[in-house]
Amino acid sequence: MNAALHLLVIDATGAAAAYLGYLFVLRRLANVAQPYRLQLAELGERILADHPARDRAELISFYLDHAFSGWVALFAALALPFVALTAVLESASRRPPPNPDDKRMSLLFAVSAYAANPLFGTLLAAELFVITLLLVMLSGPQALARAMVILQKAEQAVPRWAGQGQASLA
Repeated sequence: MNAALHLLVIDATGAAAAYLGYLFVLRRLANVAQPYRLQLAELGERILADHPARDRAELISFYLDHAFSGWVALFAALALPFVALTAVLESASRRPPPNPDDKRMSLLFAVSAYAANPLFGTLLAAELFVITLLLVMLSGPQALARAMVILQKAEQAVPRWAGQGQASLA
């Protein structure tokens, strides 16, 4: 009985140390991500002030509303395999190249989302790496273009799956 209690105390101490370590990492990442979050807010407000198309405005509003949400990385990590599968099964649609501001918004939001939930952010990065490797092995040089289509579809799917696709612009 005494040995079991001793093991329980050791396990609880290890879990508490791991939790405190995770909180420390979260705080450090939040400090590192803060300048990028400020750039995200500034760029997003500038884009919204120009009254963009509805879909673009909803996506930008989602970025601004969820810059600190840890749930985004969770939803993205869960949704990515399904989005990748549907994108691979569909033919690659021709889209106009994304606006440089939109690319920058996506990158700044990705940094913010990773800082909010590094555990699932790392899982998402690992999923992207595995999917890219599979695409390179299966489709050769066209894989990077296909991977970009998958990333664009995943980026558009996460706000809808998170239930925030109809965000108010007010």
